[in-house]
Amino acid sequence: MSERIADRLCDQLEQDILTGAYAPGDRLDEVRLAQRFDVSRTPIREAFQHLAASGLLELKPRRGAFVRRPSVSEIIEMFEVMAEFEGMCGRLAARRITKAETEELIDALQACKAVCARGGTRHLLL
Repeated sequence: MSERIADRLCDQLEQDILTGAYAPGDRLDEVRLAQRFDVSRTPIREAFQHLAASGLLELKPRRGAFVRRPSVSEIIEMFEVMAEFEGMCGRLAARRITKAETEELIDALQACKAVCARGGTRHLLL
């Protein structure tokens, strides 16, 4: 059961970091997080270990867990990897798309073009 709690905490903390609730350099306080999630500090520590392994946190002995500041080169590498994944996803989607899905995609594109032609681009939420 402890592992599932740690996984849930890990997912939530990852979301908090990725959405900016915790900024790079912020220290994550075990005690406050344990109170926030109403758990002991053990699953918090387990979540910290997972987040450190994924590169989101840096664990400093006797100082705590800190949100990592990726270097410029790491950020560039992340974007390069994301671009490759997006290209791969596009290729896989193109191979698997059905005729009905293609028609739906064409209809959505035509609707976008029509809105753009009228100058209403700020309402393009599909």
